[in-house]
Amino acid sequence: MKSLKGQLLIATPALTDPNFNQTVLLMVEHGEGGAMGLILNRKTDAVLADALEALDDPSINLEVPLCVGGPCQGPLMVLHTDAGASDAHVIGDVHFSTEREHVESLLRNGHEPAMYFVGYAGWAPGQLEAELKQNAWLTMSAKGVNIFDMDQESWAQLAERLSNPARPAGLDRAILPDDPSVN
Repeated sequence: MKSLKGQLLIATPALTDPNFNQTVLLMVEHGEGGAMGLILNRKTDAVLADALEALDDPSINLEVPLCVGGPCQGPLMVLHTDAGASDAHVIGDVHFSTEREHVESLLRNGHEPAMYFVGYAGWAPGQLEAELKQNAWLTMSAKGVNIFDMDQESWAQLAERLSNPARPAGLDRAILPDDPSVN
């Protein structure tokens, strides 16, 4: 299967895992060894100060909002646009970092746009491919989508766009069902 790195995954109602209900993920890595992505539309009320150990650097802003990237535990992760603080290039000008020095540099410099995540979505080899065959996910390119502006409304907007690209632009989203396949 072609790598989905840099693609968006949009959860469908066929995906019954509550961790992914109405989520939009950016695939950070996808290969023979498995896959890893981050949920873009699960912001929390928590801030970095709630998740980080005490830092001795008063120039670091710890009031930055946290997102839930998925159900798997891991280090603090950041999606950002600073190539100099990149651990991995994802797509376009979007980079991924977990290395402490890179994360601290992003915080110290107040780099924007950036999203900070606790947790991630991970798949063993073949697991994501099986979910795709079960129609658990819709996929689309992340090109032209501002991943840093994702919110809870993003799932409905993207699912609607993928399920009915010919939908009239003026149709009120409030009357659309959660399951875009219902008509």
